Amino acid sequence: MQVCLTFIQHSFTNLTTSLFTGKPDLFITMTCNPYWPEITRELLPGQLAEDRPDIVARVFKLKFDEFLKDITERHVFGRVQAVLWVIEFQKRQLPHAHILTILHPDDKPKTAQDIDRLVCAELPDPETEPDLFHIVTTTLLHGPCGVYNPNRACTKDNKCTRKYPRPFREETTLVEDGYPAYRRRDDGRQFINNNGFVFTNRHVVPHPKFVSFHSAPTPRLTVQNTANPCFDSSAI
Repeated sequence: MQVCLTFIQHSFTNLTTSLFTGKPDLFITMTCNPYWPEITRELLPGQLAEDRPDIVARVFKLKFDEFLKDITERHVFGRVQAVLWVIEFQKRQLPHAHILTILHPDDKPKTAQDIDRLVCAELPDPETEPDLFHIVTTTLLHGPCGVYNPNRACTKDNKCTRKYPRPFREETTLVEDGYPAYRRRDDGRQFINNNGFVFTNRHVVPHPKFVSFHSAPTPRLTVQNTANPCFDSSAI
């Protein structure tokens, strides 16, 4: 009963916030990485991250609080009017946060160029951005799935239910009252994993480029067309 009452209370709070400040502009997912050094260095020999939920929860909370400062105090996405979030625990006991952000009217993304400054769905240049390239290729690639891996959770009838690999696209395209189609140029960049599978920009999960490099939680970011404002992600 307490859980139900808390859920109802939070739902009314979120509804009130939306009524006074408008619909969300950004939907961000921050997922705990069990290989964060702050976690692995505290494990005893033979232990995995899921064996120490106390360490995982503490490290995640510290990184989450710092990430919130990026959003609300450092204004990495623009001035913020309201932020709502919920923290959940996955089946393998790793926490992840879903964050809705409502930006100041003057800072809302209104054009494809605005969205490109916030969201990246492409592989970084491994020569000029080697650290970011490592982060993206280890945490922000979706696949292989579909016919290449029929047993993957996102696969149904040999197709990815999350529509990966996405088609190449030279420019970001706005969709009225929905998700934009992010820029994914056919620039020849690729990453080959240990099994020989070739990843391209078609497999990159949308993410905020600055935050992925700056704060290490590698959050995923989705923007919705704010001409008619209102905003995916999952464990990779």
